[in-house]
Amino acid sequence: MCGGGGSPPPAARDPLEEARAQILIEQERASIQAQQRAAELEREAVQAETDRTSFDRNLDQAFEGALTSGSANIEERGLVLEDFLPQLTTALESTRRSVPFLDPNPGSFFGDDIADIVLNRAQDTQRRGFRNDLNEFAAPGFAQTLFPGTADDAILQSILNEQFEPASDSILRAFQRGNLTDQGFRTASDQLGSQRDVGLARLQDIGGGVLGGFRGELRDIAETGFNRANTFELGETFDPSSTQGLIDTRFADQSTNLGGAIRGALGSEQLFNIEDLITRGGISQGAQNPTGGLFDAFATRNKEREKRRGLGSEGVF
Repeated sequence: MCGGGGSPPPAARDPLEEARAQILIEQERASIQAQQRAAELEREAVQAETDRTSFDRNLDQAFEGALTSGSANIEERGLVLEDFLPQLTTALESTRRSVPFLDPNPGSFFGDDIADIVLNRAQDTQRRGFRNDLNEFAAPGFAQTLFPGTADDAILQSILNEQFEPASDSILRAFQRGNLTDQGFRTASDQLGSQRDVGLARLQDIGGGVLGGFRGELRDIAETGFNRANTFELGETFDPSSTQGLIDTRFADQSTNLGGAIRGALGSEQLFNIEDLITRGGISQGAQNPTGGLFDAFATRNKEREKRRGLGSEGVF
């Protein structure tokens, strides 16, 4: 027999061992990946901290730069920095909070006009406060309140009575002398009442004009105050109470002089026409010309006076 020299058959594969080997391979791969991920996360954390530090530093620098620039702007205007530093700081803090996290250029959010914005706001606030103070005593319509339409009633009535009484007495004397009959007296009295109504309307027109002028003077003072408030600039001084003082002083003077001003506007104007009253009364009675009779009586009396003084050519018998 001849013996064969062939290779032995391969050993049978153990599935369990292969599975175990594969598990070890996967575990090793997972371990490597985990290590790589941990390393990556560490790098990211380091980078994030670096970015945050850089952002915070740039943000602080931008804030401080804006604060320095704004402060210089305020002082260059001749203003006291301490008066506006809180507003400036508040505005800058608000801007700081609005900068997006990790923005590469935080300084771009702090404009060069930040101080101007703060000062304009402060100025507007001051102006608004002044206007509110002025409105406490000089709001629209205040002059009408100080001098209502009835402010001159007593004065007008006094002036009217001063001229009415002599006119009324003249009619009565004409009646008592017989220049006017009962009918003529009644007519003259009626006409006197009509002239009184017309005279009162005339006085009210004059009084209204005087009051309107007084109100205008008060409004002019108030308008000057409001103009000062509206154009107020930081660094200036303005006290609304000074406007109130001017209004109060002027109002007191006007109140004292109201009667004189109305009388001055009336001048020598007569509200009653006595001759016309007696003439109308005489016409209504129809028996005589009472005006002529009244004038004749005056003329006769004057002649008698002249004779007594020796000025006439005839004596008195």
